[in-house]
Amino acid sequence: MTFPIARMYDALNAVLFATSGGSGRLRQHLVDALALRPQDRVIEFGCGTGQVTERLVATG
Repeated sequence: MTFPIARMYDALNAVLFATSGGSGRLRQHLVDALALRPQDRVIEFGCGTGQVTERLVATG
């Protein structure tokens, strides 16, 4: 189920992050800056959309 606010959020997000190469690029930069090792653990508070969490999981 998609809420109307989700479409609005996605559209606004695209505009706000257009100058930085997109929100995906910004999120990836954050994950890279953490320099996590496989044995590290992460607790993410206030994860919002969960897209950073998805990138953390994909990184391993």
